[in-house]
Amino acid sequence: MVTTSVAVKDYLDLCERVGMFFEYVEGQVYWKNANEHPIEEELLDKLLDTNTEIDTKFLGEMPTLAHRRLVSNLHGTIFPLLKKTSFEIFNQDTYIWTGIEENYRIPDVVITHKEKSKYLESKLLTNPIVLVEVLSPSTQKIDKDDKLEEYLSIENLTDYLLVSQDKMQVWHYKRNQTDSSWTYKIIKNKAEIINFDSIRIEVSLKDIYEGVL
Repeated sequence: MVTTSVAVKDYLDLCERVGMFFEYVEGQVYWKNANEHPIEEELLDKLLDTNTEIDTKFLGEMPTLAHRRLVSNLHGTIFPLLKKTSFEIFNQDTYIWTGIEENYRIPDVVITHKEKSKYLESKLLTNPIVLVEVLSPSTQKIDKDDKLEEYLSIENLTDYLLVSQDKMQVWHYKRNQTDSSWTYKIIKNKAEIINFDSIRIEVSLKDIYEGVL
């Protein structure tokens, strides 16, 4: 059974208590790694009850080893490239507000400007520059449809990457700086390079998939 609408404050309090496990879409709370359907009402009531002790080991679907390695590779490859620049990278610990209704997401990788980052409630980033989602069987439909529409509507966003964990393939959505239109390219060749013009770095598919495929 779908839950009744949850207040934004209760959602943020829940995340604060138990960690980064949830996303919020139009009053409904979803697991980060299994977000096709909202959390059922009976379980959500227990999660929202501040008197209930929660064992976070059993919350939600755990990311696969391939998923975790891909996120680690992305962070490990990009982090040193951003040293001594105006940009910084976060992974799986940053809420973003997409600007559509009250939709709050937690991308796998977020890159933003150190000095120009803007937050709501001191927690919700509103102007990311680059976002990355690693596709999972339970999330890929949302990542390719709902999140795609939401993310591409973010005014400051310049790049959105969808990374397959089952095969060496990346979808790179890129904003045209002259007219703000979006184009995308499917990258499959191990030797290919992904260019992030807005943050002036390049990343190879080989580095992303090292130790995965």
